[in-house]
Amino acid sequence: MPKPGFIFRPIHESQVQASIICSKKLGIHFRVRSGGHDFEALSYVSRIEKPFILLDMSKLRQITVDIKDNSAWVQPGATLGELYYRRKLVPVPETLTVFTVTKTLKQDARLKIISKWQRIASKLIEELHIRVELRAIGNNGNKTVTMSYKGQFLGKKGILMKVMKKAFPELGLTQEDCIEMSWIESTLFGGGFPTGSPIEVLLQVKSPLGKGYFKATRDAPFLNWTPYGGMMAKIPESEIPFPHRNGTLFKILYQTNWQENDKRQSRHINWIKEMYSYMAPYVSSNPRQAYVNYRDLDFGQNRNNSKVNFIEAKIWGAKYFKDNFNRLVRIKTKVDPDNFFRHEQSIPTLPVRS
Repeated sequence: MPKPGFIFRPIHESQVQASIICSKKLGIHFRVRSGGHDFEALSYVSRIEKPFILLDMSKLRQITVDIKDNSAWVQPGATLGELYYRRKLVPVPETLTVFTVTKTLKQDARLKIISKWQRIASKLIEELHIRVELRAIGNNGNKTVTMSYKGQFLGKKGILMKVMKKAFPELGLTQEDCIEMSWIESTLFGGGFPTGSPIEVLLQVKSPLGKGYFKATRDAPFLNWTPYGGMMAKIPESEIPFPHRNGTLFKILYQTNWQENDKRQSRHINWIKEMYSYMAPYVSSNPRQAYVNYRDLDFGQNRNNSKVNFIEAKIWGAKYFKDNFNRLVRIKTKVDPDNFFRHEQSIPTLPVRS
């Protein structure tokens, strides 16, 4: 991986501005890293421009929550754990209920359960959210697929049981499957922490992160289906850049992992590409939509410094932003006509008319 020439870590907002001015005067490209979450590492790696410097925002992590005007300001270096921790100040139901129900392919041989989930997940009452994780397990002649239904309900389990009996009886949810907890505790459940873990673990972030942090817990191929609907469907497509609203049933994460010393890397990569192609008839098309937080350079990329081909960029831009891409291009052209802020899949500027 290309390394930055140096890393600058500002501790005040004014230093961010100064670093940008300095970079521009020197003509050195830079990348901005906040949490570092990027499937293609574009927040801290530059494949197309070298040398480059890294602006590390990890020291700017202030979180201000104003309940009176229902707003929150979050600096870029704050982690989600810190944000969730502060969110406990915001009024939420006193009790939430979470559950995980796992079925094997044998238990759902005719796929009745998952087919029902596909039909109803985006139409459930807003207090209930159920996502599905599909995982291949076993080896040789013992291979199967498990489907884990992970739910969160804004209320007590007694009410949840009534809702599930009416909306999704096929899952077979029982009282024993349900765990009541506070909202902040439910964030730990969603993050895979053991039940009963103290909420302070949300603040236990090491810097730099050790290799163990990245070690995959799922060495087998994995699909995560997250339903939309509810508030996601109520917000118009043009309200903010994120366009996947009414009519989008769920998003899919295709994931495979391997250890650093695994010599079969191509096997894992080929599997995920084959799976992505296999799903083509069953998902959105023209364009096939994508979630920008699951960034994928296979869609295409800018290739030479500040010169960006608008036509090529629209291939991936329309996938991520649909019709909002054109609006983003116009805004980009107005506020950053020289395309100073850029990366391999950044929003381009409009071509200059001769």
